[in-house]
Amino acid sequence: MTVSSPSAVRVSASEVSIIELVVSEPSRCGRSGQFSRWRRRSIPVPLPSLDPLGYLAVVRRLITSGDCQAVLATHEQAWLFAAGRSLLPQDAPIVVASIEAFDRVAGKVDFATLLDELHVPQPE
Repeated sequence: MTVSSPSAVRVSASEVSIIELVVSEPSRCGRSGQFSRWRRRSIPVPLPSLDPLGYLAVVRRLITSGDCQAVLATHEQAWLFAAGRSLLPQDAPIVVASIEAFDRVAGKVDFATLLDELHVPQPE
């Protein structure tokens, strides 16, 4: 299933085939999984762009509830989870790159330098 921004998918530990959508804009993004047979519920969260700490607090509560097997970050949420990693449990089931890795590919100059280091051709 494709989840559109700004959403994250949470997989229930009791039944891997069940997902929960964490949705900050139900009117626009709640539709991304509303008809999925695997969706158990949609969980409203603050917009990460307006209240990143509130968004992370809701995700933290979901993770610490104990029934969360994995969190799949999509779009900007991956950066937010990397930047706010210290605000989430150390053993949080979220796989994201480090904030340093995000910073390395976010800027044009740093990204071009990385491509040179990796010997990846790029337009001049």
